[in-house]
Amino acid sequence: MAACRFTCKIRGIVYCSCRPHMIHTQHRRTGLTRMKSGRGRWTVVAVASIGTLPVTLDSSLNIAFPAISASFRLTVSLIQWLVIAYVLTTATLLLGCGRFADMAGRKTVFCVGLSFSTLALILCGLAPSYPLLIGFRVLQGIAGAMISASAPAIVAAVSPPDELGWALGILNMVGFFGQTSGPIVGGYLTGRFSWRGVFLFRVPIAFTALLLALPVMDESAALDQEQDFDIAGAVTLALSVIGCMLVLNHGRNQGYLTPQVLLIALCTLTLFAGFIYSEMRASRPIMDPSMLTPGLTWSTWPICSLIWRCSRFGYWCRITSSMCCTTRRHPVVHCSRPARSGWPWLPRSPVT
Repeated sequence: MAACRFTCKIRGIVYCSCRPHMIHTQHRRTGLTRMKSGRGRWTVVAVASIGTLPVTLDSSLNIAFPAISASFRLTVSLIQWLVIAYVLTTATLLLGCGRFADMAGRKTVFCVGLSFSTLALILCGLAPSYPLLIGFRVLQGIAGAMISASAPAIVAAVSPPDELGWALGILNMVGFFGQTSGPIVGGYLTGRFSWRGVFLFRVPIAFTALLLALPVMDESAALDQEQDFDIAGAVTLALSVIGCMLVLNHGRNQGYLTPQVLLIALCTLTLFAGFIYSEMRASRPIMDPSMLTPGLTWSTWPICSLIWRCSRFGYWCRITSSMCCTTRRHPVVHCSRPARSGWPWLPRSPVT
């Protein structure tokens, strides 16, 4: 049996190649093993995919920027904090939430994330002031990090090797569907009701996914009191991601070769080097350092994910500025005709 096994270094998943119809999800410390039938596997994949929609449909907010600016009388620099508060929180907590899901249980983190998402969306839709809206967006970012970190792990835990590509493909396809349809739905809701509709319409989706996940999903990791959380790695990673996004934001406005931006970039590289050093010395790291070595299928995923999220942050900050500053030049994005404004952004949604 030992000869026919190979280990996929994604959160302790052990596959057996001689029995492809089964998958054994083994926790590193507790030895917890789970097996799912074919019908149960695809049901879990479907529920996990639905659960990611409240996160990916956040692209619907882009069309509501002019309406939110008019409602709270905001400048461009202030409206950008709607993007900064959400994306910055999600990016800094993503790997930490993934490690926490390994310790507390992936279903637990996924369901708590859906609960936080439901609450945050309700609060954002009913926010009476802009500072409160920013605070609720931070809560929404925490929920987005928990869902984004646990959903792929849940799908990988119930899928055998010969179906893992299909399962993750379905998960990503639903996510891209949400990103693509978000601007269109957001434009319609903003024009038909108000900007609050872009938050409230996702509440039934998140709540339905929560109700489906509770009976359908099994816990794929057990709570192990002997494990410890890598606080040093989580802090250095969070600070390095914040620094990277500050470089993108200030570099776009001030220039990437200015002393301030270069100083932030130097501090960011130092913090990231400290994160790598901390992970190599930690007994239970947030990210396995062996994932960065050549020759592994998933070795480039953490770096690509980090680059993608940082570039998405800079891109949507640019869209925020353009949508708020060019409404007079381009009537299609004017807040009085938001139902049409989602269609021009449709080709760009899958890229971001």
